Amino acid sequence: MCGVGYAGSQTPLYIPEIKKELEEEDADCTILMMHCGVGPYSYGVGDGISLDEIMELKGVVDYLALGHYHTKFELDGWIYNPGSLETVSLSEKGPKGFYHFCDGEAKFVEISVRKIERIVVDVGDANSPDELYQIVGKVCDGVDGNDAIVSLTLTGDLRFSINSLSLKRVKEIVKERLSPIYVDVSLKRHLAPTPVYRAKSGIKNVERDVIEAIVRSDARYSVWSKLLSELLIDVKGTAAKGDTDRAYEMLEKTFRMMEEQHADSRD
Repeated sequence: MCGVGYAGSQTPLYIPEIKKELEEEDADCTILMMHCGVGPYSYGVGDGISLDEIMELKGVVDYLALGHYHTKFELDGWIYNPGSLETVSLSEKGPKGFYHFCDGEAKFVEISVRKIERIVVDVGDANSPDELYQIVGKVCDGVDGNDAIVSLTLTGDLRFSINSLSLKRVKEIVKERLSPIYVDVSLKRHLAPTPVYRAKSGIKNVERDVIEAIVRSDARYSVWSKLLSELLIDVKGTAAKGDTDRAYEMLEKTFRMMEEQHADSRD
């Protein structure tokens, strides 16, 4: 048994020397340990070795024991990487364990590891952050996440501003419902294409269209998109003239009207 430490991009340079020394040893069974990726399992530049290069050792090495990458893989019946014994990253998938090499045969022995629950929640139907939180809570009610690492991914087109969404609140909901040992929350929302405006449209029209598109993308205010786009342009102009009191008054009056109409619609 022999081994080579991590050499990064220099690893291929050691192959001829390793082969020469092993041929001189002429052992009945040679186990070589190396710290590198091989072929399709080298994910970065300069951190592994090609399959053609490692094949130079075939015939002089009976069992090549690899480390470095956390994913289990086997190549050509003599190259083995068991991966990490524990899940280190939520992106890791597949069984965890080790290889038992005996009498020329390698057998993978799977071991138990920390439980991981991966949850994907489509929140495209939520019209507000509160509705999104309710959806997350209902999904969590059907999951066994006790003493588990929970990875929660929110997907879908958000129907309100992302600035009003609290991922911290989403984490709190998961912790309250599932009692996990760790929670990771990510948001993979689908973004609407950005409209392209020609110069001939005029800066005022472009400004109005952009503001209206932003407001329209939020389900809570979309019905008032034209009203609010005009209001915001007027407020900006009023504030630019130094009449901030008037600007605040315009905003308060409009939002009070919107709240009253919203209350009437619920009745």
